[in-house]
Amino acid sequence: MMPGLTVRLSESPLVLGRPAGRAGSDAESILAEVGLAGRMAELSRHWVLRTDNLPPPW
Repeated sequence: MMPGLTVRLSESPLVLGRPAGRAGSDAESILAEVGLAGRMAELSRHWVLRTDNLPPPW
């Protein structure tokens, strides 16, 4: 095991957020942000976007 460096940011306090979501769970909102709202099913059918049957995480 190699020792790591501890980073201390005096102006940026540590803030814990929510746990990471399932892969693809934010796809609808991201598509809406780029002007592709409502096209998730079409993109999935054409293999442009995958949100199900993904490989397991590491």
